[in-house]
Amino acid sequence: MGESDEDIVDVAIALRELDPDSVPMNFLIPFERTPLGDRWELQISGGSKTVV
Repeated sequence: MGESDEDIVDVAIALRELDPDSVPMNFLIPFERTPLGDRWELQISGGSKTVV
């Protein structure tokens, strides 16, 4: 929803410091007539690379 690569790295570093057992991941799937319905930016490959 607009996070930069730097934002994602910052979150990853913060999560590493917290050492959680699990982290839920959500990907926006836009639907027509919703505020972000015209923004299709889903890139599962980008999300999965971030996790790894």
